[in-house]
Amino acid sequence: MKNSAKLKDNLQYIAAGAEYSTRQKHVNAPLFRKEFSMEGKPKIAVLRIACVGFYRLFLNGKEITKGYLAPYISNCNDTVYYDDYEVSGLLCADNVLCVILGNGFANATDFDIWQFESSPFRRSPCFSLSLVCDGKQTLATDETFEVYDSAITFDDLRCGEWYDARLYREELFRLSGAPLSGYGKPVFVDMPRGELVKCDVEPILEERRFTAKSITPSGKGYIYDFGEDNAGVVCLRIAGKSGQKITLDFGEVVVDGKLNKDNIVCDFVCDNYKWNYVQHDEYICVDGWQTWAPSFTYHGFRYVYVEGLLPEQATVDTLQYVVLHSDVKQRATFRCSDETLNRIYDITLRSDLSNLFYLPTDCPQREKNGWTADAALSAEQFLYTFDCGKTLAEWLVNVCKAQRSDGMMPGIVPTYGWGFNWGNGPAWDCVIAEIPYQLYRFYGDEKIVLSSLPTILRYFDFISTVTNADGLVEFGLGDWCEAETEQCHEYSTPVTYTNALTLLDMANKTLYMLDGIEGDNAQQTATVRAARQTFLQNFRKNFVKDGRITVETQTALAMAITSGALTADEEAKAHADLMALLQARDCRFKVGVIGAKHLFDALSKFGDTDVAVKSIVGPDYPSYGYMLANGATTLWESFYKLSADGVMWRSNGQKVDSLNHHFWGSVIGWFYRVIGGLDVLSPFEVTITLPQTSAITHAELSYENQGKKINVAWQQNGTNGTLTVNNVGFVGKIVLPEGEIPLQQGDNEIAYRTKKIKE
Repeated sequence: MKNSAKLKDNLQYIAAGAEYSTRQKHVNAPLFRKEFSMEGKPKIAVLRIACVGFYRLFLNGKEITKGYLAPYISNCNDTVYYDDYEVSGLLCADNVLCVILGNGFANATDFDIWQFESSPFRRSPCFSLSLVCDGKQTLATDETFEVYDSAITFDDLRCGEWYDARLYREELFRLSGAPLSGYGKPVFVDMPRGELVKCDVEPILEERRFTAKSITPSGKGYIYDFGEDNAGVVCLRIAGKSGQKITLDFGEVVVDGKLNKDNIVCDFVCDNYKWNYVQHDEYICVDGWQTWAPSFTYHGFRYVYVEGLLPEQATVDTLQYVVLHSDVKQRATFRCSDETLNRIYDITLRSDLSNLFYLPTDCPQREKNGWTADAALSAEQFLYTFDCGKTLAEWLVNVCKAQRSDGMMPGIVPTYGWGFNWGNGPAWDCVIAEIPYQLYRFYGDEKIVLSSLPTILRYFDFISTVTNADGLVEFGLGDWCEAETEQCHEYSTPVTYTNALTLLDMANKTLYMLDGIEGDNAQQTATVRAARQTFLQNFRKNFVKDGRITVETQTALAMAITSGALTADEEAKAHADLMALLQARDCRFKVGVIGAKHLFDALSKFGDTDVAVKSIVGPDYPSYGYMLANGATTLWESFYKLSADGVMWRSNGQKVDSLNHHFWGSVIGWFYRVIGGLDVLSPFEVTITLPQTSAITHAELSYENQGKKINVAWQQNGTNGTLTVNNVGFVGKIVLPEGEIPLQQGDNEIAYRTKKIKE
């Protein structure tokens, strides 16, 4: 942002004080108040607020906050975000402005698992505000603001929110002509170090509301079952008594008639804090009818355990599930003849949206962290399905800022420094190339490519310093959550192998981008081409012998087939070896999230689409079909084999982990490209290729991008098939069994002869 430095010089940040809220001592969310007068009504009035933490903004009693958790979630040492509001229509001769601050990322509770609680810049939330009317500054944060305790007595992004309705003061939001009782003065605080940036991504908004499917007495309270996992908050609606305390605990698992939060509690969290500080809200009533929803937190859940309700209050209308996520628009749809594939598609979209809260998180209940591998694995399917380019691009800016001076990347972003000693490695760090590549593919975004190149090149320099004597990279995580393993890190494919092909893929995609963008990129291209050659040689030297891959796992063979590192003869041998592994397991896969990204493409490349479909739909463990058969409404973190009694515990007695992750959703990218037949090559070019399958008899998808729309539907009966295409704006080609034809505008119906499917 060109004028960020100048803007920053004019800002004064204020806070309620130096004291900040902790688990050991709660501090109310502060409410700042300012009355001010104006002469005449301005034509243009821009209210700007920059915030470390979260805010809610009110002008003359009307809330104008853009959405939940404004302005953004970031490391304030890297980036501080601000929002602008045009408020000329709300201004009067006399006005009252109110700002409530939440702790946000600057004061996070995590039991120090990710070192948020020991951050050196952990602080109370602060903000800076200005009002400019017709080019003249009318108002700015200063010592004349009044500070009050709000009714929010504790708030945390991960833990939850506590609210005492008896402390709510409606008069604070109205003109009074003088300070009200209990006011204090703000303190000036040091300006945060991060770059000041306008938040130009989709806000977090409400998608829908619904009530519970059932209410069951449990212990001293009631379990509300909403029937499906999502992310958001609940809206409490109750005719209460003053002092009546309602507690709400959120989770994904009920065991023996009780809400169980073990799967969303990291092992380091002591039991004393489990219920009060893990997905836990509290509300204290006033007399009469009242409605409440949290301001500065959200949860991932299907079930809510509620204590404090009288029997007559425990009705279906008492709680509403308010589904929240970044307000990204869906731009693709998919349906086919196999209902299991359709259901996998549906739960994937629910997981995707549950994990889009400004940034792509791993899960909405336990961590809410921006794990880099998760985003890299899902980038394609995110961008096929949702117009989320701005959201991913802004997070990528923060990813690049998190890079260490030596080129190393952390495993999560934003971070306070956690993720450099564990939780990263090339298969995670590849996000710095994967997201620019996918943004370039779907939007033609050269700007994000150019801004990411220094990070990518610095990273390749770093990799050259950490290779072993064989030219391989040994650090980092590998094929995470491999099916049929007891621990996420117990993968059968060596990390040196997945790292080698990940680095090669990063180089290939970087070269593709460099080849497409304008400007003199000769030096950068030469640097990346040399790195690519090194990666390729080291892979082949270590893992290809006598024309065959030496690592005999599904992941290793699938990655090799899709990597471009093999000759045609070597690919054919790798495919034969992969098929032998699958046939020995009756087509059941044994891959982790990295392998799954490649397995189905490797099969369909050789015409084995039906084998891929069989491995996906199951229903035997492990498969997506098994997940569905055991009640999944979102994608699980891993393919857990459940205990025989159907309770959500692993068959070996271990707890399951998160039931709402998105990284296994990379499969729907394959749905779009292979089953639906639509491959997006660029913002304006697509290829339609009819799948070789007898398992699927028909499919239909739609896709739109920047005003261009296309609908593709195919159906087949024996040797005869019909392809219907409605295209507005895209160019490209259609690949039929008989050959290729150009993609036409408008409506097209094409009869074709199906290709014989492999026995």
